[in-house]
Amino acid sequence: MILKKDDFTEERGRYKYIGNSGVTINEISSDIYELKGEMFFKNVSFDGEIIFSFKGGHILFFNCHFISLVIFEGNNNIISITNLNGYIKVNEPKTKLSISYGFQEKQNIAFRKDIVLDQDITVKDLTMIFSFVNSASIVNVKPKNLKIISFQKEKKYAIDLNIDLIELNSIKISHLEFSNIKFNQTKCYKYEIYDCKILSTKEFDNIYIPDTKKLKISEFRSSERLNIFFMCEDETYNFDSVELSNVQNKNIDFGFFGKKVEIKEFTLNTDSSVSFKFGTSVDDLFIEKFMIVGKRNLKNLFENIKLKDLIFENFECFDSFTFQNIDVDNNSSLYFNNSNLDFVTFKPSILHKFNNIYISRSDFVGMSLIDFKYIEEKRISSEIIDINKQIIKTNNINFFRFLKNHTQNQSNLHLYQKYKAFEFNEILRQNEDIDGGEKFILEFNKFTNNHTTDWFQAFKLILITFSFYLYLITSYLLYSQNDFQFMDVSKILPNLLSPVSFLVNNDEFCFPNLIYFIDVFYNIIIGLLLYQMIAAFRKFNR
Repeated sequence: MILKKDDFTEERGRYKYIGNSGVTINEISSDIYELKGEMFFKNVSFDGEIIFSFKGGHILFFNCHFISLVIFEGNNNIISITNLNGYIKVNEPKTKLSISYGFQEKQNIAFRKDIVLDQDITVKDLTMIFSFVNSASIVNVKPKNLKIISFQKEKKYAIDLNIDLIELNSIKISHLEFSNIKFNQTKCYKYEIYDCKILSTKEFDNIYIPDTKKLKISEFRSSERLNIFFMCEDETYNFDSVELSNVQNKNIDFGFFGKKVEIKEFTLNTDSSVSFKFGTSVDDLFIEKFMIVGKRNLKNLFENIKLKDLIFENFECFDSFTFQNIDVDNNSSLYFNNSNLDFVTFKPSILHKFNNIYISRSDFVGMSLIDFKYIEEKRISSEIIDINKQIIKTNNINFFRFLKNHTQNQSNLHLYQKYKAFEFNEILRQNEDIDGGEKFILEFNKFTNNHTTDWFQAFKLILITFSFYLYLITSYLLYSQNDFQFMDVSKILPNLLSPVSFLVNNDEFCFPNLIYFIDVFYNIIIGLLLYQMIAAFRKFNR
């Protein structure tokens, strides 16, 4: 039978053709392409040389039988085939193709099938939808993006999934309960597993990841321990990104089969104990950007890793969270954003290695720094650029206070004094809620001896004040007394050098009341500066 446009019935812009067991379509009339709207084929048998050349259409096939090869050579279509039965060839690089298996009008779990899709398919997007399927093998297809979905969540059974000899842009597997997923010579740029579960009674489960650049596993469930193995033949694993989000396993082990690993961005947003199994050298794993997000209730130990940027985002933990034998790359940054670092340990401390440390609304009480090294103030940033390119002033008071207390507990008086000064200066910068008197004292101490840490600062101010006042006095005497000689300066030096000796007590020269008035303030200033210099000298005797 030749299928023509008159064989279709129209209903609300949708054109339907319902087949029957006594009729086989063996030719397609070109006039069906004149129909503008969704095309729906149900229970149709196709035999013979059938070629579909739809362009920009939406075509649905339900329970159709492709007895001999049916060719699709249009483009830019949306094609949906439910319960594919037979052989098809699709060469439509801009088309989205959906193939569903196991969907019957009266579903029964007894009719679960074993599916093999080994057909010549070249499309933009290929979506595989499973229901009542035992196992599925996908071989040799050529989509840019592959998505695998299950719609039978209320039925608890597992699918064995095999994906072979495919190279494509992305693979996404979602809403799938499976016992195993295997890859053979399969490559993709992005691989995502979403809302899936391994049905298993074992104490541990393994999942295998194809050769990919971007990996995302989210909303995943299996046994208590999950082993993640990567199928790559290169000498070095290179990832653009790896993300774990809400993976409901107590333990997650990454297995790299002894190879070196480079990850541009690793995001950990799951309450699991994560470890890397690859080697003992710190050069084996390099993470350019390591972001740790959310709350943690389980122990974690990260060791033998080289980092560039380390980010704590909305982070909080309630058991030990340890970084051990970690190295830091050049031009690195450390971010603490809305995080609580209690139970976090750096062994040894690496904070001093970061070029920039950015802090926002974070608490450091309870953080442990083993073998602490001095962190320069210039490395702790006073501002940060947010995602909207706006410059935001950071608040580093809690961090400086933590460092002050940490060094005090270590009896490191030298660093304690430094971090105490940093804390006071940060309080001034933040314009904290302090009264005018306290603010004046802090400003004065910062200006004169940087909170008892810099005696030379007070000494310089003494020299400047003394020189200015000496110039003022000698200038007056030169202009007011004709017989004043430069050597006569020695007659007033005792009054200038002592904060308790005033010019009014000098018998050699007479000065106007204004200079006597200035002299009182000069002596007060010199006395205060001398006290500040002595206080800075005595900082190690406190």
